[in-house]
Amino acid sequence: MTFAEFLWVTGGVLIAAGFGLVIRGLFTGDLESHHLSNGAYAIGYWTWFVAAALGHDQFAMAIDGFFGALNTYLWWRNRKNRKRRKALQSLGAKARAIIEGMVAKLTPSPIPTPTGG
Repeated sequence: MTFAEFLWVTGGVLIAAGFGLVIRGLFTGDLESHHLSNGAYAIGYWTWFVAAALGHDQFAMAIDGFFGALNTYLWWRNRKNRKRRKALQSLGAKARAIIEGMVAKLTPSPIPTPTGG
């Protein structure tokens, strides 16, 4: 078994795992499994991209590179939004009031800014 064949098998296993996570998310309604499936798809397609590059298959490189980039973007976008939502939800009314009080006490900057603030 060559290294490229090993990468094809490994990518296939990762993509199958991502499909399993999608099915799990459909039945449980769990958003975390959709996020994990995007990550599994991304790693699987990038693995197939490298395998296609080693095998000199340009069409497979184009397809796998596109889907790898798409799933990497989806994984990254959901990851950032999820963290931001948790941070906003973790702030209580008391913490918001303290932060608003500190912002109100701040003096304007002596350095002019383009926005005029």
